[in-house]
This record gives sequence, C-alpha cells and structure tokens, in this order.
Amino acid sequence: SLVLLSPALAWLRDRRWKWLLQLPLPRLGLIQPTPRFIAEPIVRRMIPDADRGWVAAGVDEFLRVYLTPRGRAAFYEAARNIYLDEPGGEEGFWTRLGGLECDTMFVWGRRDTVVPIAFMKHVERALPRARHIELECGHVPQLERPVETHGAIREFLPAG
Repeated sequence: SLVLLSPALAWLRDRRWKWLLQLPLPRLGLIQPTPRFIAEPIVRRMIPDADRGWVAAGVDEFLRVYLTPRGRAAFYEAARNIYLDEPGGEEGFWTRLGGLECDTMFVWGRRDTVVPIAFMKHVERALPRARHIELECGHVPQLERPVETHGAIREFLPAG
C-alpha cells in the first residue's frame, strides 16, 4: 500500500522555461541569499494556520533549512526536477502513475496552494482505483490536521 500526502505531480501545462532549466545551472541556492524577512511571509501565505502549534513548528523547521545555502539548493533542485519531469509518453509521470498496482491513497488539502486539490481529477483519471481523502487544510496535512490524517492512514494501511 502507498499513501501520498499533498504529492508534487508532473506539470500538465506548457513548461515554457523547460529549455532554460535543462541547462547545467550553477547551484542557485548556494549563491542566492534569501533573507528570512523575505522568505517567511511567502511561506506563511502558502500554509494556512502557519502560526499555530505543530504547523508553526513545521514552518520554522522549513525556514531553518531553507535559509541555509545547501537547504535552498536542495529546495530548488527538487522544484526543478518536478518541473522537468516529463508528464506524458511511455516513460512519462502520468503513465507511470497509472501503472501503480498497489492500493493507493492520496490525502489532499482543500486550501493547498502548492499542490491544488484540482490535481485530484488528473490522478482520478490516471489511477481510478485510488482512494482520495480531502481535508480542510493546506499543503501539510500531517501537521495541520494530524488526527484526521493519521486516522485515515491507520484505516487505509493493513495492520501488521
């Protein structure tokens, strides 16, 4: 069985910057300084309830890592890989997703601005037998709605 929480998925729209991002770029995060006063408001706008409980702790931990050169480099590389992942074709992301044979559950946040819940319809098309859980949260359901998230996971995964 497989559980995915607000998963990053390959882009279906035109990727007009693909040509640039395929170039061997220097590790942008290593040289680009991002002061906390710039990064923090952006992150807090993306994560509902970012100032409460475990969500605040998760935001602080993300910022602690992101504000280091290596943390930024890792973040940019992950974002670049998601953007460049081929969506279609024989080896494309959506083809591979449709080939999953195990029981799969996706947990979506209705207020997620990073991976909007609208992606669920594409997953339903590619993997019609998957189970979907919608929660009233943003991108980090395990922190924003831990009881509901972990309850759904416990119910879905086989005991043992």
